[in-house]
Amino acid sequence: MMPERQRTFEVLTASQDSMPSTRAPALSEKDLTAVDQPRRRLGSPPEMAVPGSGQFTLNTAATRALSPKTPLKAIRFYLAEKGKERFLVVRPAAKDADGAIKIFPVGEFYQDHWPATVQGRAANTLRKIGVVERCRLEGIQDRKNNWLVFNLNRPKPLQDFEGPDPMGQAVSLWLKAAKRKRTIQTKDALEEIREAWKKEASKPNGSVRGTFPFDKAIQLGAYLRKYAGEYAREGLRLGGGGIKPPVILE
Repeated sequence: MMPERQRTFEVLTASQDSMPSTRAPALSEKDLTAVDQPRRRLGSPPEMAVPGSGQFTLNTAATRALSPKTPLKAIRFYLAEKGKERFLVVRPAAKDADGAIKIFPVGEFYQDHWPATVQGRAANTLRKIGVVERCRLEGIQDRKNNWLVFNLNRPKPLQDFEGPDPMGQAVSLWLKAAKRKRTIQTKDALEEIREAWKKEASKPNGSVRGTFPFDKAIQLGAYLRKYAGEYAREGLRLGGGGIKPPVILE
């Protein structure tokens, strides 16, 4: 056979050998190795974020531990003390039960999904147990009793859970699109900032999440005064003293 014809024959033979077979290979049960689907980690471990405004946030791992399948409408806080250790115990509750704290899903995605990141407000209760500063609490699930136990003696920085200062984020969002060359009252500035926050939080990939961080105009005024030097460089000034000074946008 000529060399050229030999090479052609080898190519044709290789092509035929590489063609897929229509017959199933002879496999048995012992030849099979199960390939498991990796489990999604939903914000593990359970955590509670307390921004210091009377509100709190429970992540998906926390709500999943309290109620794996059924959405919760309310929870209740309990204080437990063992020697020098103080614990906050969180339990599911009916929304109309005595001492129940209503909780709400955060963002549009979690309106129809469970477990969910949820928020609630319990200013008096948190103050009573001494949780008044910005902090993050890491919880442990008590499977036997269906409780979440948070050690109050070991708070962690809130930034690890929440990211940047939400008050600063809210003001920055507003300043990016706010109309300039005007003076407005603090309460009006608060409403404009609230709308900017809600608009950004409604986006699937928005830069903010959770409840609006300011409760009252007084709180906004105090925050703007605290960082007046920084905001002056961004064209925002306060027009005088008082607890609710006019806001000047230059």
